[in-house]
Amino acid sequence: MVGPIRVEKGALVLPHGLRLHYDLKLDDDGQTFLRKERGKSGENEFKKTYGGKMAENLASSLSRVILTDIMLKIKSDLGLRPFLTVHDSLSYLVAEVDAERVAKAMIEIAEKQPAWWTTGAPPIDVEAKIGDRYGSLETLKPEKPRTEAA
Repeated sequence: MVGPIRVEKGALVLPHGLRLHYDLKLDDDGQTFLRKERGKSGENEFKKTYGGKMAENLASSLSRVILTDIMLKIKSDLGLRPFLTVHDSLSYLVAEVDAERVAKAMIEIAEKQPAWWTTGAPPIDVEAKIGDRYGSLETLKPEKPRTEAA
């Protein structure tokens, strides 16, 4: 285990069991890693890869797991389903009179770190935006000031 990630031969296993497959080998130069990926033709082929790409894949995958956990908790607690998801954000439609109350409840849900999130992991940063048009949303001001990580 490395934090919440289980390492298996050829794969990194996310907290919910999803596997990021890494069929790696060294190039003939002995310096470059190659990863088996699906090429444009649809066939598997080995392509150059590097640690930064793997780290980005892992960070994006963990973000998706956290976002899914938050989405399911909002559905469970508030009975709401998102009408749109974009990268690391969820969009919901609620009555204007309920918008601020619901946004605050969503923030409270989203700020709770998942049980699998390891000690020392960075806090999950959350904000809510409210508006009657997607292009003109305004950030809900937090009631408590955010503290900067050391």
